Amino acid sequence: MRLPEAPKVKSETLPNGLTVWLVQQNNLPKAAITLTLRAATVPPADARGISDLLAATVKLGTSTMTARQIAERSQAAGAI
Repeated sequence: MRLPEAPKVKSETLPNGLTVWLVQQNNLPKAAITLTLRAATVPPADARGISDLLAATVKLGTSTMTARQIAERSQAAGAI
């Protein structure tokens, strides 16, 4: 039995220093995006930041979109 070939990885560093990797798999119908950040320290509990903002946005919505609209768009983009 022959194992499938691993997809090729393209890497590029943007002018701001962010490294972007592209792994193209033509057999998948949707795009999956993962953001990974390196951190030297854990932020203090009172500065949770982006995860709290995202959680509030998903639950409460924004000034231009309801929580339901955000959920529908996320699902249409492939979110679970």
